Amino acid sequence: MKHWYHLTSADLVDWQEEGVALIPEFPHESHGIFSGTGLVKDNQLYLFYTGNHRDEKWQRHSSQCLAILSSDGKIEKLAEPVISGPPQHYTHNFRDPKVFKKGNHYYMLVGAQRESLEGCLLVYVSDDLKSWKFKQELKTNRELSIKNGRIQQQPIQELKQKRVKTNQHHIKVVSSRERLKTIYSEVGEYRISINVGTAERVGIAFRVGDDEETVCLLDQVAKYFSLDRTRSGIPVATDFGTVRKMTYQQSVIQLTVFLDQSSIEVFVNDGEAVFSSLIFPKEDSRYLEVFAENGTAQIEITQWCYA
Repeated sequence: MKHWYHLTSADLVDWQEEGVALIPEFPHESHGIFSGTGLVKDNQLYLFYTGNHRDEKWQRHSSQCLAILSSDGKIEKLAEPVISGPPQHYTHNFRDPKVFKKGNHYYMLVGAQRESLEGCLLVYVSDDLKSWKFKQELKTNRELSIKNGRIQQQPIQELKQKRVKTNQHHIKVVSSRERLKTIYSEVGEYRISINVGTAERVGIAFRVGDDEETVCLLDQVAKYFSLDRTRSGIPVATDFGTVRKMTYQQSVIQLTVFLDQSSIEVFVNDGEAVFSSLIFPKEDSRYLEVFAENGTAQIEITQWCYA
């Protein structure tokens, strides 16, 4: 049975044993207190950990829990988890919270597994370290670099090994919307070049079906690029809005898009910005459409399907 043991040190070299600090005592942690992280706030140490419970069929149930260590050495555990379990479409391999503060918010990263058995990171956000909301998923492995004093993110080169089929398409769109007949929204990687030309707005819609789509839009009038999942199927994490935007002044943009059954990640101009979102459209929402408003635009698409 997993517990947390408490040690203290004044110099990080010599350590004093203080005894067992966290032991399983609530139903949601009956089969172990797993690893996590600590964060200091208001002279108290907030300890986040994964509670592990097994039911009568020995099925795992994981939750993210909180205990607070005060300056006098007393520990108070919350009787209920701060996150009771994984969101829909994820297994209970949901563990090891890492909590940090950025700006005015606290963020929690939790290791998770999707129903397709792929590993990923889930991101939660909080204002008080006790109430947490689901924000998004981080999935594609990335390489970080610095260009002109800014961090850039790019997908790792090893992903190219998954490419098994290539489709290419060059489309001239004149104030219209077109459904592509040779490229579908399949699991894989997309390299997209959009030249707005004379159009006011140009976009590409993934996973299109009846009343469903996930849209990348370049707006030349309002000067922004956006990822819109308002109509992406089953709603998730709507408290944070369903549209992500960045200011964008240029008339040409390069996108690298990674798409699978329930997520989309968009790398803008080789990693200047990255948009990641969960989407849960119907299985038959599999079409790809392009559009231009009030003018003529050029769109080039290279698609690599994955094995």
